[in-house]
Amino acid sequence: MKKRFSLAFFILGFASIIAQVLLLREIMVTFYGNEFFLGLALGFWLLWTALGSFLGKKFISQKVFLINLILLVFFLPLSLILIRLLKTFFPIGVLIDFPKAIGLTFFSLAPLGLSLGFFFTTAFAFSKSKKLAQITSQAYLVETLGFAFGGLLFSFWLIQHSPLLLTLALAATILLFASFLTKKKIWFSLPFLLFFLVLCRYPLIEQKINTLQFPGLVKTQNSIYGRVTVTQRANQFHFFESGTLTGISQKIEDIEYLIHPTLLEHPQPKKILMIGGGLDGALGEILKHQPEKVTYVELDPVLVATIKEFLDPELAQVFDDKRIDIVLTDPRKFLKETPKKFDLVIINLPPPSTALINRLYTQEAMTEIKRLLNPNGLLAINLAIPTDYLSQESQNLTTSIYQTIKQQFKNILLLPEYSLLILASNEQVLTTNPELLDQRLKEREIETDFITPAYLENRLTDDRIAMFTQVVEEGGRVNQDFFPIAYFYQAAFWQSYFSPRLANVFLQLSVIGIPLLALALFGLFLLLLWRRQTLPTFLLALTGATIMVWEIILIFAFQVKLGYIYQQISLLLAIILAGMALGNYWASRYLDFKKHLKIILLLMILFTLGLPSVLTKTNQPLIFFLLIGIAGILTGTMFPLIMQGYLKRKRQIGVYYAADLVGSFLGAVLASLFLIPLFGLQVTAYFLAIPLIFILLLQKLGR
Repeated sequence: MKKRFSLAFFILGFASIIAQVLLLREIMVTFYGNEFFLGLALGFWLLWTALGSFLGKKFISQKVFLINLILLVFFLPLSLILIRLLKTFFPIGVLIDFPKAIGLTFFSLAPLGLSLGFFFTTAFAFSKSKKLAQITSQAYLVETLGFAFGGLLFSFWLIQHSPLLLTLALAATILLFASFLTKKKIWFSLPFLLFFLVLCRYPLIEQKINTLQFPGLVKTQNSIYGRVTVTQRANQFHFFESGTLTGISQKIEDIEYLIHPTLLEHPQPKKILMIGGGLDGALGEILKHQPEKVTYVELDPVLVATIKEFLDPELAQVFDDKRIDIVLTDPRKFLKETPKKFDLVIINLPPPSTALINRLYTQEAMTEIKRLLNPNGLLAINLAIPTDYLSQESQNLTTSIYQTIKQQFKNILLLPEYSLLILASNEQVLTTNPELLDQRLKEREIETDFITPAYLENRLTDDRIAMFTQVVEEGGRVNQDFFPIAYFYQAAFWQSYFSPRLANVFLQLSVIGIPLLALALFGLFLLLLWRRQTLPTFLLALTGATIMVWEIILIFAFQVKLGYIYQQISLLLAIILAGMALGNYWASRYLDFKKHLKIILLLMILFTLGLPSVLTKTNQPLIFFLLIGIAGILTGTMFPLIMQGYLKRKRQIGVYYAADLVGSFLGAVLASLFLIPLFGLQVTAYFLAIPLIFILLLQKLGR
């Protein structure tokens, strides 16, 4: 019986981590790599699991457990397919309706989340022990070991395989292991045979699902940075990475509107650095200005190879030009480490809708770019926002980016067209004289389709220049690596297209957010003082919230500093869960509730307050892995200690587990959606430390 009990929880942990990573990666692809949805999805996952655990307390029996297990294996591929089909609710390449996306994500995770939560509580039917604290800690430990094993297996072996193949194989594996839990093998042999047959046909199934996601699908391929997809309309190919349009196979006029006004502003652009958006014609237009060297930085080698495969032959000639140097690396890493100097740096990326992109719009990035520029050097940023009308949301975004650039560059010129071209320099080289730019165009003997003397005059004398300049000079908050306010403003701007009221809520939160959170914390403190019996439930919820806020902070910082979270998310989760298993084992064997709870709480407070400072100063992956392991150990000790002190009845197990998960849900949502983007890492750490300090004081006072 003991072996079956342990096996049940090991299967739960193993299945949960692989399913979680697969679904989170799918959600990143579905919603353009946006970490808002990553945090939300993680929160929704935990909320459904908490509800399943709470409901399962009334059905603790082996029969119910086995029925739920069979449902679970069907829900695994179903959830993946549902998330992929979310893409069909939104036109490709356009902004996503935030409320609709939240609702669809919420319900698509329901079947699997409920089943996994039900799994945890009903699995206690395999234990007849009356030592509740001991068996609960054992279950938590074995489940966490399953988590860690599954995460490591995914990181080092499964990551390169098809997600649909993995979910089907995982379902079959669960059925195989589960057959050891019952003598009625027929319960599992027929579903196992069904999944084996489906496995044989998975390429055809996956092709049909991908075609529903991307009409006109030609090719799709996973890389360590995302999923690269190619679609075709008529004779034109479109290139996507993680759902975001990154280019097309034929030249468009917008390329000329970006490249030529930018290069004409510099008297002699000989050495040029371009980050993003250069493979679909931009590099070819740059070469018309006869530079000595053009360095193009792109993160994903799979994306580059795919574009090269389908690009128009005329545009593909740039790959053979010796003046073009394509560097496949993280852009921020390149900015930090390259010894090269440039006359012009061009950033041609989407707006800061993700932490990965936002890090190229921060004060720290501007400092690194300034170091790379030669005397008379220029910075050019192509910001894709509407330019005919400035809503409050787009004004906040533009002003934040402008004020961020202004921290390092004295002279800034704004040139609105279909998007906003921002030119910056510390020397007096920027000009609004159309005759001078036309003269340079003729001297360089450049032939263009759309850049004419009339166009240059209209572009440089546009009335919108004065409007934009006046607006952005008034106030604005500086965008920083660990205070990504532009990331938040982009989300509000995004929502203004679909729900102005929701966009206004985003803006109001930036003003009243801190008082609102302080009021909520004060209310919780009063509740604890009034109803002492809620303390263990609150303590478990706080533990769940703490680990999730730590996890979100570390994932966010890892993305900002190193830039490849899509590849490493399973490894990070595996390390934190391995740490939790170690903490659980340590607490179960050697720690005492009365003697050690206060010490652990104090260590958690110190870790919380010190975490942002350490992250600010490190760029080493090993330090991130060490910190996330420590986070796991500290929170892993809390569950068995709380069980020692408060668990009296088996029915409480589901309630306490649900409290842990609800706290995790609140921590994930608040940290990813509001605290980090609005207030930065340091203030987020302060808000987390306050309830921990309060609980420590209550323990000290013996409440």
